[in-house]
Amino acid sequence: MSDNNILMVGNFSSGTGYAWNMINSCFYALGRAFIDKENEAYVCYPVVDKINDIFIDSNINILEFDFERYSFLKIYKFLKDKKIKNLYLINYSTFSPLYLVARFAGVRKIIVHDHASSGILLPNNILKKALKTVFNRIPVFNPDKILVISKFVKKRKVEGSCFPEGKIEVVYNGVDLDSFKGEASFDLHDRFNIPKDRKIVFCAARANTHKGIQFFIEASRLLIHEKNRTDLFFLYCGDGPDMKNFQKLVSECQLSEFFCFAGNSNHISEILKGVHVCVVPSVWLEGFGMMVIESMAAEVPVIASRVGGMAEIIDDGVDGIYVDPGDPNAIADAIENLVNDVQLKEKIKIKGKEKVAQVYSSDEQKQRIINSFFE
Repeated sequence: MSDNNILMVGNFSSGTGYAWNMINSCFYALGRAFIDKENEAYVCYPVVDKINDIFIDSNINILEFDFERYSFLKIYKFLKDKKIKNLYLINYSTFSPLYLVARFAGVRKIIVHDHASSGILLPNNILKKALKTVFNRIPVFNPDKILVISKFVKKRKVEGSCFPEGKIEVVYNGVDLDSFKGEASFDLHDRFNIPKDRKIVFCAARANTHKGIQFFIEASRLLIHEKNRTDLFFLYCGDGPDMKNFQKLVSECQLSEFFCFAGNSNHISEILKGVHVCVVPSVWLEGFGMMVIESMAAEVPVIASRVGGMAEIIDDGVDGIYVDPGDPNAIADAIENLVNDVQLKEKIKIKGKEKVAQVYSSDEQKQRIINSFFE
């Protein structure tokens, strides 16, 4: 067995789809980079309920092992037994005794990749800030490097966690442009029973109020019942704790003939090929905005809230449109402008795809993750 093995640790079950597929693709690329150098590569999840197709015939070992719950002794034995020398952790803290345990077990490099969305949690007093500053400068208790998905998340790590700025690297999430090429494999109007003469306005996110789905619904009501835009249809993909409330809201707004709850889908790239506009109405501080760059890659004009890491992606009015979070009137106006103004829509489509190709390539993202272990 090699003496430079890697363990990649997911903080989600193996069968979790959509947004986590991007993380799994990074696991695959990083694992294969180690295997190509004649090392062993492992991915562990707290629950293994399904093996992602990407790992089939990859020679990457998939294991069920819960780093969040298991004792330090069990983790030590696991790392020692697998001869792990490199750790790649998703959304782990800047300071943890786990890192000391890992180093005792022989791990030489620990890299945390922070994909999380939340506020910038500033220390609320001088003492707390001083303690965080000290704790996050004790190498044996800290990761060697933290990769972050936006400048916003970097700021959160520097100002909120008091982690050294020089040990943080921004690695934007990326998309595979090839997956958005070609014609759609199915017709959305047929699949979701949408009248052929209606333009489809799309939204995909977890069914949670902080994703702003209620404002997407309210914008739909404004367009249908106040602006008389009966040429539009609203398609939502997602599921979650607030789904019943959203369904009730659609019913109360008398939108049943114009709105479809399509549930979760692992075919977002195919769905995007058949829509006219995409809305990303989040009202909390997103770490990034995968749906934004996926829409741009599919040449679909995107309307997004100017929040968190999403506020770094769009050049407003050039390759997308920003709205203030929680403003359904602004969402409705932006949708109508894009539907009415063909020139604006075409410009945004072209510029959006150009930006994704230049800045948000999944190949570049994966290579930078790989380089962080081999530099």
